[in-house]
Amino acid sequence: MYPPYRKYFPLFTTKYTLTSQQDWSKITKPIFLSEKSKTFAEWVSTWTGYLLSKVKQDHARSVFVSCTAAIKNDVHIALYILPYAVTQVLQDGSPHDIKEVFTEILEVISHTQKPDTKHRDGNFHHMSAQTIFSIMDHLTKWKRQKAQTSGIIPGKGPAYLSDSGYRAIDSFLNKIPQDLLAQACFSCGAYTRALMHFEQFLSSKNQNVQDHLDFLQRLYVAMDESDGVIGVAAIRQTQPTLIEQILIHESLGQHQDAQACYEKAIDSEVDSVDHHKGLLQSLMELGQQNKALLHATGAIAERPEWAPHIRSYMVEAAWKLGNWDKLEKCIKSEKTGRNWAVGVGELLLSAKAKNEEKFMKHLQIVRREQIGPLSAASMESGSYQRGYQHIVRLHLLTEIEECFRVLADLKTEQGGCGDGPRISPQELLKNWDRRLQVMQWSFRTQEPLLTLRRTLFNLAQQMTGHDVDHEIGHWWLWSAKIARKEGYNQTAYSSLLQAGDYNLPEVFVEKAKWFWSKGDKDQALTCLERGMSVHFPDIQALKSDTTDQSKARLKIYAQVISYRLLNLTPQISLKLGSKYILR
Repeated sequence: MYPPYRKYFPLFTTKYTLTSQQDWSKITKPIFLSEKSKTFAEWVSTWTGYLLSKVKQDHARSVFVSCTAAIKNDVHIALYILPYAVTQVLQDGSPHDIKEVFTEILEVISHTQKPDTKHRDGNFHHMSAQTIFSIMDHLTKWKRQKAQTSGIIPGKGPAYLSDSGYRAIDSFLNKIPQDLLAQACFSCGAYTRALMHFEQFLSSKNQNVQDHLDFLQRLYVAMDESDGVIGVAAIRQTQPTLIEQILIHESLGQHQDAQACYEKAIDSEVDSVDHHKGLLQSLMELGQQNKALLHATGAIAERPEWAPHIRSYMVEAAWKLGNWDKLEKCIKSEKTGRNWAVGVGELLLSAKAKNEEKFMKHLQIVRREQIGPLSAASMESGSYQRGYQHIVRLHLLTEIEECFRVLADLKTEQGGCGDGPRISPQELLKNWDRRLQVMQWSFRTQEPLLTLRRTLFNLAQQMTGHDVDHEIGHWWLWSAKIARKEGYNQTAYSSLLQAGDYNLPEVFVEKAKWFWSKGDKDQALTCLERGMSVHFPDIQALKSDTTDQSKARLKIYAQVISYRLLNLTPQISLKLGSKYILR
C-alpha cells in the first residue's frame, strides 16, 4: 500500500522555467500615466517588473526573477515585492537607474493635487501615492535597522556609515522634497503623515516657520485640532488675513463669525467662487439649510458658470430639508461629476420612488466610491483614523438601506444587509443606538449621521405614515448635546430650537446645560425650574404610575435633580424669595 501522499511525489522534483523574457528597453519613462499604466494594477506590475530587470546582485536577482511571472497577474504580489525591488536598485543600481526611480516617485506625488482623468480609475492617484508612501516607509525602516544592527569599526566609528548601500539610500531619501510629500499627503487625506513630513521640511531646511503658517493652519483644521489652529495664530507675527481668521472661527465652531468673514471676503473678491462655497458650508454647519439653498440658487442665477462648483451644496441642502422636487431638479442638472452629497441624493430619490433596481444600482456605486480611498488608507499600518471618514460613510449607507428595508418595505436582497432576516422597527432603533454609542465622540463625526437619520425618518414618515416624531426629536437633542460639549454654542442653539418642536421633556434639561456652558448660571436655574413645573407638575402621581413611559419620565426627573445638586446648587446656594445669595 502506497502512502496517502504518493500523489505529491512528482512535485518534489518538478521545476518550472520562464521561456519568454520581456523587453524593457522600449518602455516609456516615467511609467506613471503612460500607456503601460492605464490602471493602478498595470502601473504597479509594470514598474515592479522594470525594476526587477535592473537588479544586479546575483542572489537577489535569482529570487526576483522567480517572481516575474506572478507580478503580471497578481497586483498584491507586485505591491509586496516593489519596496524590496526599489531598495535593491538603490543599493547596487547605476546613477541612471536611481535617477529613474527618483523621477517616477516625483511624477506620482506631483499628480496627487490634480484631478484624475475620466478614462482612469477614480482612485488611481490616491492608490499610487499611498504606494509611494509605503516605499518611503520601507526605506526609512531599512535605514534604521541597518544602523541598529551594524557594529563599530575601531577608529572609524559606526560601520553603517561606511556601507555604500546605506549611503545610497540615505542620499536618495534626502533628495525627496519633504514639502512636496506633505502636500501630496494632504491631498490624499493623510493629514498626520503630512504633518510629519512638513515638520521634517521645516527642521531640515532651516525654513522660516512664519512663511509656512498658512499650510500648517489648514493642516490643523483638517485634523480637527483646534489647539493647533490657535497655537499657529498665537505665534503669527503679522496681522492674520481674512482667510486665516475664517480658519480659526471654523476650527472653534464659530460659524456665525466665519459667515460674517465670508460675506466680507465676497464683497472684496466678487469673482471668487471659493468664498461662496465657504459661506454655504458655514450655513450648512449652522443648520440653516433654507438660507444655504437660497444663496446657492441666487449665486447660480447671477453667475451660471459657477453651477458645477455650487450645485452639490444645493443637492445636500435639498435632501436635508426634504425638498424632493428641488432635489430632483438639481440632480438632473448635475452632469459635471459625482460626489458624496449627490450620491446620497440619488439614493433617497430612488427610495422615495420605491425603485428597487435603481436604488441598489446607486447604492453599489456610492459604496465603491468609498472603498477606493479606504483601500489606499489601509495600505499603511495605523491608518484607522485616516480611513475613518470613509468607514462612517459606509455606516451611513448601511443605515439608508436598513431604514427603507424595514420601514418602507423596500426589498434589497440583491446585496448588502438584505441577505439577513427582517427586523422590527424597534430592533432597528436599538441597533442604531448601539452603533451611535461606539462611534467617535465628535461633532464632525456624529452630526452627519444624525442629520441623515432625521432625513430618512422624515421621508419614511411621508411614505408610510409611521409616527417617528419622538426619534427625530431625540436626534435633534443629541446634535445639540455633542455641539455643546465641543463648544459649538451657536450650532447647539440651532439644534435646540429644532428639538423644541417635538415637546420632549429632556429639551429643557439640555437647554439649562447650554445656558450653563455659556456662563449664564441664573438662566440655567430658571430654565430648570420652569421645565420642572411644566413637565413634572405632580411627581407623586408619576412615581405611582408603573408604565414604561412613566418610568422613562421618572428617569429624566432623577437626572434633573442630580444635575441641579451637582452643578447648580454649589454655585447658587440659597434662594430667599426671588433673590439669590451667592457664596
